[in-house]
Amino acid sequence: MTTRRRNVLLLLGVLVLAALGAFYLAPAASEPAAVDAVPSGAFLVVTADLAALRASPLANDLGGLREVSDVAQLCGFDPIAHAKSIAIGVPEKPDGVFGVAITSDLAKDALVHCAERVMSARSAMPEVTQHGSWTVLEQEGFIAEATRPRIAYRDGAPLLVARGDYLVTMQAALDGRTPRAVAGSAAGGTAQTSGRAEGHAALRRRAPAGSFFIATALLPKSVRDRIQHEMTDESDTSESQKKTMNAILAVSALSLSAAPRGDLLEVAAELDCDDEAACATVGEFIDRKRKSIASQPAARFAGIAGLLDALHLEAKGPSLELRLTAPESEIARAIRAVLSSAFAPAPKTAPAASGFSPGR
Repeated sequence: MTTRRRNVLLLLGVLVLAALGAFYLAPAASEPAAVDAVPSGAFLVVTADLAALRASPLANDLGGLREVSDVAQLCGFDPIAHAKSIAIGVPEKPDGVFGVAITSDLAKDALVHCAERVMSARSAMPEVTQHGSWTVLEQEGFIAEATRPRIAYRDGAPLLVARGDYLVTMQAALDGRTPRAVAGSAAGGTAQTSGRAEGHAALRRRAPAGSFFIATALLPKSVRDRIQHEMTDESDTSESQKKTMNAILAVSALSLSAAPRGDLLEVAAELDCDDEAACATVGEFIDRKRKSIASQPAARFAGIAGLLDALHLEAKGPSLELRLTAPESEIARAIRAVLSSAFAPAPKTAPAASGFSPGR
């Protein structure tokens, strides 16, 4: 074998090894996250890592709150058990429209089969249409298109659920054709939408590391000003109450998050105010309410009082931080107590001596 041929074979061998290394060692293309489908302009963005939440002690402690539905029986599997993450976006428009994006480990055909069976069981005729790479499933019938819930799905993308045009807006955000609520660098963003996107992103960055739940809200000043204007007609409100309410309406942004810390759970909330004085007033109001509720015997019995005592409040200029770190079992117990109280049936009025109830 000549020297030239050996050099050529050696070069080919190096190229083959380099190609194999690039194929096996290169990072896999990341799938879109559920939050990528939330469009800009959303005043509320909620995300949850469902896989991490299911693995936490809190999910086990609250497992009894979940009722077994007929969806698992209709589909042959529990869709919630296969969901990995969820994102919810609520636009500023006060018309009840919102969007949900869900990532899961289920194949597209399984999701379609499940959705069709659920619709059919509810006497709704499923209608399937194709829009580019997206398959859209909706309820056929007399329901107006603007209020008709629709499901969009395709391979390698989160499942999208929304009403009316908001589904198309979510698809455009996921594809990067329009700005997103969290990532403001997508094409087509204006200064206003990019600023709101940076607001959500900045709030999310302040959440504790490892948070499996994050909710952020940007409160438009126009809405807060309108509420404040409507309150000026209330003459029976004291000056102290007006000051507190004005301070609450000065909260421009807030976030709530939860992160596991072994057997403990860290819950954090942050409020951004228009000025330092407003945040100080809001902090004083929350502290008074915390102590008032904690002093109630019912709160002590339910285990809520101990959590309220452990709640840490700290004002940092025009921001207010609230943090609580406690055993997940205690937090689960408090949640169960609150939910039981909130959804307990109203007590029936005792009948009068005549045998007739006063309500009759």
